Amino acid sequence: MLITWLKQKKEVSKKRNLQNLEIVPIPKATMRLYAILAVILILIPEWIAELTITLENIFSQISLPKRGLKWEEDIELRLAKMTFKELRLLAEDLAIKNYSRDTKQMLFIRLLKKLNK
Repeated sequence: MLITWLKQKKEVSKKRNLQNLEIVPIPKATMRLYAILAVILILIPEWIAELTITLENIFSQISLPKRGLKWEEDIELRLAKMTFKELRLLAEDLAIKNYSRDTKQMLFIRLLKKLNK
């Protein structure tokens, strides 16, 4: 009796699993709604952000120098192009204490202070 009950339970669970695996087609109206939401929620803010950055760069008088000798001479520019890992390795070499707790920006500031001394 127990064995037959267990077999029936397994068969029922197999049927449920097969039903869960079936792909249910999504109506075209729902797909169009998802597409419109994607455009509204993702693409339009991206376009606005890109436009804002472009306009800011057009009207800004300050710009970063092109990569060249200036990037190698200026400490701040050299630190700016380093990755977080490279900044941590430099902090270790310069014996800066508790550098592992710092964010990238905080570590950048501490390294800049140390190197400008």
